Amino acid sequence: MSERPESQVEFDYRCDETDWAHLRLLITELKEDFEQRRSAVLRRVILWETTTRIFQKMEIQRIVLKETPSVRDRDNHRSLLAYLIGSGAMLVLESKNLADVDWRSCGASFSNLSAAVDELRFREAEYYGDMTEGRRKEILADVFGPEQASRPNT
Repeated sequence: MSERPESQVEFDYRCDETDWAHLRLLITELKEDFEQRRSAVLRRVILWETTTRIFQKMEIQRIVLKETPSVRDRDNHRSLLAYLIGSGAMLVLESKNLADVDWRSCGASFSNLSAAVDELRFREAEYYGDMTEGRRKEILADVFGPEQASRPNT
């Protein structure tokens, strides 16, 4: 059996629609940790990062690589993405001023956490950001001239 490059290992597992339910179970655990403050902030960061990596694998297979993702996939993707952004932002706020957090002990860093939250925000804007009609016309006018900007949005 031939060895595959490490970059392809993540595609060994094929996600199906039921995996959204499994990811939701993991997120339920994360929510309970947040609500009850059951664990130290660093443990929650690690759980959040793990959940985010699993989400990203689901996103690649169920949203990015599919020609037309199902409504259920898009709904799950959108709601879980919103939760991960919100909970990640809370972790950033919570850990920003903690001097006793030993990030290196678990291979994490504050800057990586903050960057991961920003990346999720960019993805949300990419997939679900709304463009106003005025902004659409402005972009079309800049690129194609004013006559194209007046064409209706099809």
